Amino acid sequence: MTASPHERPSAVLPLVARAWRLLGCLALAAVPVLAAGLVATLDSGATAPGEELPARVALTRNGLVLEGRITPATLPRFAAVLAAAVLLDPDGRTVLELDSHGGNLDAALLMRRLVLLAGRLTGIETRVGAGRSCQSACVVLFAAAPERAAAASALFMFHAPTFAGEADPGFASRIAVTAEGSYLRALAAADPHLVRALEAGGVFDSAEPRFATARELVAGGWRLVTRLEGESRREGG
Repeated sequence: MTASPHERPSAVLPLVARAWRLLGCLALAAVPVLAAGLVATLDSGATAPGEELPARVALTRNGLVLEGRITPATLPRFAAVLAAAVLLDPDGRTVLELDSHGGNLDAALLMRRLVLLAGRLTGIETRVGAGRSCQSACVVLFAAAPERAAAASALFMFHAPTFAGEADPGFASRIAVTAEGSYLRALAAADPHLVRALEAGGVFDSAEPRFATARELVAGGWRLVTRLEGESRREGG
């Protein structure tokens, strides 16, 4: 049977969509490694540098998982695994599981851009499970997806950026201000009211972190977490 001219476009559309996704995944995977140099760093203060394991990024049955400290070296691995997760996604929805105390803000912001790009190719959701946390620079990754799920006990942490690797305090301060602006804009894209509340509370004026569980964020009316989940199981890994 020969398809009529009116039927051909509908037959071609899935092929076009698949080609578009493939090209997008190739673009994700082609992201270069971050250049070495001065970096703005968000550090939770919970562990000394070098004590926390570097981030592990791996495929899961419904997406990917990132666990550990975010560093510039995390970026190419994250790009490649995210591209594979989107390409292999069977139902048009990729879940990014997070469990991290934060780390390098520059890397996290670039990874956030990859999540935004992935969201143009497929549905994407970020998630923090029971017994896990998303702190400091990790929060910009969590905030990048339109759907953001968390177990009630999942822990989030916010604080002012700090700068490592520069002896000149004035220069370090200027870099930290620039980093803070990027950090706040990334959070505000998901929940501007939460950012204003944190600013009003002086969270970004000191090195003291502010911790909140997902349950507390939802109870406060904040929209950083869009869906509160039960804690009967632990996803990812």
